[in-house]
Amino acid sequence: MCAACLLLLKRITRRAAPISRSPLGSINELFDRIHVQIRSLLEREEGQDLVEYGLLVPLASLAAVTGVRKVADAVNLLYSNISSTL
Repeated sequence: MCAACLLLLKRITRRAAPISRSPLGSINELFDRIHVQIRSLLEREEGQDLVEYGLLVPLASLAAVTGVRKVADAVNLLYSNISSTL
């Protein structure tokens, strides 16, 4: 198992109420606790702002590079026209 899965199982079993003595009941209770923990991890929104900014920065830099190239081409064409006129 991966380290994150083992850590999650440790957290679940450590905070858990006593498990019933029947094997089927204990397995169902364990899966219910795992399900609740996974749902809470998926519903968190703590890191979404960072991800959004992480996606926005490369997009803005790509737009800036494209814009600078277009301006550079326009300035180069302008100087070429001036040079050929002289």
